Amino acid sequence: MLCLAVSSGGWLRGALSLSGASSEEELSAAEMERYSSLASRPLDLNSSSRSKLESSGLLSPYQIAVLLDARSSGGDICSYTELASLDGFGMEFVEALRPFVTLDGASLSGPPGRRGFSVDGLVRAQVKDSGFSPSCKLNASYSDILDASLSVSGASLCGFSLNLSPRRSPLSIIAGDYYARFGQGLVLWNGFSLSGVGSPESIRRTPYGITPCNSFSPGSHMRGLAVSYAPGRLVISASYDVGGCAVGALSYSSNRSTFGLTFLSSGTSLCAGVDAVSTIGKATLFAEAALDLRSLMPAAVAGGCWNAGYRRSLTFALRCYPYDFSNEFSSPLKTFSSPRGETGFSAGWKHGKLELTMDVSDNRYKEKSSLKSSLVFNPEFKFGELSFSPYIKAVARYRPQDKCPLRLECRTEVSAGYCGFVSHIRSDVVNCSGISYHAYAELGYRNSFTLFVRASIFKVDDWNDRIYVYERDVPGAFNVPARYGRGFSLAAYASYRGLSCRVAAVRYPWSEGRDDVTELRLQWNFDSQKVKRRPRPRAGA
Repeated sequence: MLCLAVSSGGWLRGALSLSGASSEEELSAAEMERYSSLASRPLDLNSSSRSKLESSGLLSPYQIAVLLDARSSGGDICSYTELASLDGFGMEFVEALRPFVTLDGASLSGPPGRRGFSVDGLVRAQVKDSGFSPSCKLNASYSDILDASLSVSGASLCGFSLNLSPRRSPLSIIAGDYYARFGQGLVLWNGFSLSGVGSPESIRRTPYGITPCNSFSPGSHMRGLAVSYAPGRLVISASYDVGGCAVGALSYSSNRSTFGLTFLSSGTSLCAGVDAVSTIGKATLFAEAALDLRSLMPAAVAGGCWNAGYRRSLTFALRCYPYDFSNEFSSPLKTFSSPRGETGFSAGWKHGKLELTMDVSDNRYKEKSSLKSSLVFNPEFKFGELSFSPYIKAVARYRPQDKCPLRLECRTEVSAGYCGFVSHIRSDVVNCSGISYHAYAELGYRNSFTLFVRASIFKVDDWNDRIYVYERDVPGAFNVPARYGRGFSLAAYASYRGLSCRVAAVRYPWSEGRDDVTELRLQWNFDSQKVKRRPRPRAGA
């Protein structure tokens, strides 16, 4: 099985690397919206305040402390090579970060970032067999100091937030919707959480504290008031959710380590935890221990990462979440949807473009156990204007309690692009209760005008064998349908100067009881202050 394609955009590849997901299908709609918004409004690493860096959710507290120290001692970061040389960054992380940041700085000619008042957003109209659905999203900002956002779908308010982060103040205030992510997720982690291990990066969590949220998608975000105060290397956070959840957190970053304390109280949960991350040479150790203060039952996760060199690393983690450890806001590394009663071990190895992962778990609360391993190989070749990128992913999962214990998956792709023309062919084969498959071919052109056309065919006779496939959509929208039945689909996407259109149809001529689906989506993206940002050139960049 071999296929032809190009990546869905540099920011999407970066989002996968930063989130720890191995494919688009593992990301949530809200997380995709967040990264799409960050790509459309890149963060200036040279002029943004500490509170602005924290609220972006792109950097850990330790990375922020290192960046601010470098800025104060050496001035602006002038190249991505220089950024990669900072402790805690590295070239691989910087490559993933590039779509979401700039290095403009205050010393360059022209306005850095967004000055004055600006408004951007989108207006979307969707027509489906079920009816008509309008929606809109607005983002307003004032000089990167005050940010306000609002999402409305039909007559329903989906999300809103107001983020105040004065440029020279360590204080940040968020009113409305926000994500709270601390430690390794034992006490509090919401917004996006992977179930299982999809890549070596997914084994270790990177806590970002409290960040604003504005999404069409209902998710596990919190709604209320949150405050962060960061004097120097110390970060103090507090929040209160309208549901009655109160959170207090404290973290401190030294030259090689980060330590944190988190306390959570709600109507159903009362929990406290301590976490730490420390780097010694090429090794990084991480751990979190938490205590359910009502049952006095502890839980813990601990692991390490050995970085042998560029794109060469070994990561592992042990976890134990006893049955009596109960916290509805807990979402650490886990195999099943709920971590309660789970014990497990995960490991991942990366060598160049090859990734191997393994996860073993036993959940006594759900009376289930699982053994899963995966292999991903994704090299990239360039010959002048021609790019070529094959992709192979193989997954084997064994769950003895299931009706069909063994599930085998194989996904293959090949990507090619030349002078704006791109092609994409992909195939998925699943062997569980039977043999199921999905395949598509996509051709397109990307420039000032963009056009993509896709045709697919699938055969999935059992719901347990369903195949999720990411589909190209208008900016900020995320579409991952579950293919089930026997049929085919056709889709076309076009965009020009902020106007985007997607039309798709799914037909089931070889299945009974399945309804055909037709969908049309129109969108207009607007920005009152479109500013081109270019990093300052520097030798060795």
